[in-house]
Amino acid sequence: MLNAGNGRGRILFMDDDQTMREMVVTLLQWTGYSALATRDGREALSIFERADQDGLSFNAVILDLVVKKGMDGVDTAAALHNMNCKLPVIAASGYSNHAVMAAPGKYFFTDCINKPYRPAQLIGKLEFLLQLSG
Repeated sequence: MLNAGNGRGRILFMDDDQTMREMVVTLLQWTGYSALATRDGREALSIFERADQDGLSFNAVILDLVVKKGMDGVDTAAALHNMNCKLPVIAASGYSNHAVMAAPGKYFFTDCINKPYRPAQLIGKLEFLLQLSG
């Protein structure tokens, strides 16, 4: 069961589906995280860089793998890895047979989660990775 307000940190969430962005940001905020959503990789990278320059770094990033119009999660994860190789990055996809889902580390992801996921699954994975990253 999820508890409101336990999360700490800044999370960047990227998904090309507006409803998904709204639901996940609401979930993250309800559980105590500061969350910001973007619709594609270019927007995510721009926001990530700006936040880093302003001293408001993100503690983790969750990326949709397949983006219909824009930079996808695979290219975004590689670019983020070049900026901060210790950043926890979660791949989220409804394509369970996608190569990233079988070997996330090979594509610069820390872990992955299959869509659709339950809120507790996402928060549990996020909390675990944040604890590991210290």
